[in-house]
Amino acid sequence: KQVYIAHCTLYNAHCTLHIAHCTLHIVHCTLYLGGLYLTGWHWALILGGMVIVMIILRKIAGSSHPFRSTFFSMVFGVLVLALLNVCSVWTGTSLPVSQLSLAVSAFLGIPGITAMLLLQLLL
Repeated sequence: KQVYIAHCTLYNAHCTLHIAHCTLHIVHCTLYLGGLYLTGWHWALILGGMVIVMIILRKIAGSSHPFRSTFFSMVFGVLVLALLNVCSVWTGTSLPVSQLSLAVSAFLGIPGITAMLLLQLLL
């Protein structure tokens, strides 16, 4: 039974790498064709691949509920971005809400939001 579970885990990791490869190929072709223009299904493919990678990494790390912990982590990141923009009235610091900022806040959480704020400050 454990050999079968290990086989399924490796197969899932293989599929995740394949999704990531296809995602990078789409981004590369889009950039090659003259600029970063991603349609809705491109974003869905990229974000879906990132969610799968996060779930697999949480499972490998030993999380007993990888789906739930990934979901709550992503929701927390987006809520922190929203809280930052609500508090911008008093702090004067805000980040524009876009597909990219939502993705960074969902997948990287507070470190991602901090990195976006630092980039905004430097650029």
